[in-house]
Amino acid sequence: MEKSFESAQKRELDEEGWTFIRRAQFDQLCRDQYAEFPDKVKAKMAEFDGLHKSQREEAVWKRIERIARDIPEVNSKLKGKMDKRRREKIVRLHFSAKNRRRMKRQQPNGEISGLSVLKPVVLEPYMFTPIYGLSVLGPLILSPNIFSPVILAPSVLSPWVLSPAAPVPYILSPYVFGPFIFSPMAMAPFILTPYVLSPNVLNPFALSPLILSPTVSNDNFLSPQILGGGILSPTVGSPAVLTESALMASVFSPSVLSKK
Repeated sequence: MEKSFESAQKRELDEEGWTFIRRAQFDQLCRDQYAEFPDKVKAKMAEFDGLHKSQREEAVWKRIERIARDIPEVNSKLKGKMDKRRREKIVRLHFSAKNRRRMKRQQPNGEISGLSVLKPVVLEPYMFTPIYGLSVLGPLILSPNIFSPVILAPSVLSPWVLSPAAPVPYILSPYVFGPFIFSPMAMAPFILTPYVLSPNVLNPFALSPLILSPTVSNDNFLSPQILGGGILSPTVGSPAVLTESALMASVFSPSVLSKK
């Protein structure tokens, strides 16, 4: 099969790790493997082969998404409506001057930036999505996420509620009035990220140290921590209530009015 690849296919294999085979190559592969398909399948393959490369790629990603989400096959009319809603959802979630700060990643190298005001994110899991930009009154609710670092993303009145995350480093992203509630986090270091009046409520942390991140009036209610602590991170008025911690470090991190 590889001997029949054209130069463009070889280049795609080298650069992207995969390529589309031509119809003649597919037919030859079927003959070599003594495979035979119904006429309906052959018609679909002929239709697919006639698409532009970008259209074929979009079709492949849609199929992968349907498999990943366990979406059953539907009739073409309903399928069209689903795809239309999907496109509208992407536009709504993808940040521009008029849209949101966060989006659910639909393809590689997605990033979100800018200013977001009164834009809550509800029931929108996402992954591999760097987040940056100011958020005001933009709570994250029932939206678990993975591998989505928060970079240069100040937040005001934007709580995390029922949105577990890992790993999710916070870098230069101060929080004000942004409590973490029922949102367990792992591998979530706060680096140069002060946060104020943002209590943790029933919010366990693991491997989530504070580094150069002072905290003020951030009570911890039933929010156990392990393998964390503070490094050059003073704490003021942040008592731990019914909160146990283990294997915590404190390096040049004074604590004032923050007793357990």
